[in-house]
Amino acid sequence: MVPSLWFETYPLVIGEAMSHGIPVIASDIAGLPEIVEDGVTGLVFETGNADALAARIRTLWEDPDLCRRLGQASREKIRNTCHRDRVCGQIMEV
Repeated sequence: MVPSLWFETYPLVIGEAMSHGIPVIASDIAGLPEIVEDGVTGLVFETGNADALAARIRTLWEDPDLCRRLGQASREKIRNTCHRDRVCGQIMEV
């Protein structure tokens, strides 16, 4: 979970969780919804809304298949976007 109230661009905890196939629940602030795609690689909720956060947690808790699918998709996304060869190639292009 990343229930941040701060304008973060890319908290490392998101990439770390996703690389292990763990779906992330993140607030809808700053760049977080760009990393965590709601319903695709994790779930997003309204910043500061504890009831919405609780509902998102409940959603994953009650639906292990959804949790597994989101986790697999998050791992695949990280592998495709943050793989060493890809990142090094992009740096070399710059």
